[in-house]
Amino acid sequence: MTTWLILGTILYLLTCYASALFMINRLGLGGYLGSRDNEAVQHPVHARTERAARNFRENYPVFMGLGVLSLVVTGADVALATTGAAVFVLARVVYLPLYMAGVPILRSAVFMVGWGGMVAMIVALL
Repeated sequence: MTTWLILGTILYLLTCYASALFMINRLGLGGYLGSRDNEAVQHPVHARTERAARNFRENYPVFMGLGVLSLVVTGADVALATTGAAVFVLARVVYLPLYMAGVPILRSAVFMVGWGGMVAMIVALL
């Protein structure tokens, strides 16, 4: 479980900072390092990357909470929780590029697979 929590955290950070790569390209390094009071108009991929990061910021605390609970709750099915965590993290690995590419239906299906991983983590606690 600990490995998947760490991998999930790394992926979370990469997702949150991925949109910054688009800002460097649009503002230049000097503009990026400045206060960015007047940011350039977002490119559609940049905007989608921001939304994917926002989505991850909404789901990450639940994922981490369930993962930590599975390690401390007596009687929790740690194997099921670990499988659920793996499903969540791997789904998020696929989700980000799909969201960035603007793929509508498959992206939502992958999101639901990841959500199913969190449901497995909940079931592991019952």
